[in-house]
Amino acid sequence: MIVITSAVTATITMTLIGIMRTRKLQCSVCGTKPALFRVPENMRHAFFGGWTCKNCGNELDGRGDLKLG
Repeated sequence: MIVITSAVTATITMTLIGIMRTRKLQCSVCGTKPALFRVPENMRHAFFGGWTCKNCGNELDGRGDLKLG
């Protein structure tokens, strides 16, 4: 029972940390924030993070920096 409680607590904590971290990100070109819950558009976004800005259309990495190439 303790193992299950610990696993649930760890999952909730990591989810909240991820949500708080996402709220600090913004597009380095136009300043638009990413969606709170997003669906990765390609495998690179799924494995390494990042998103495509809905406002300017630029592809950004997990830190919000413009990806070149």
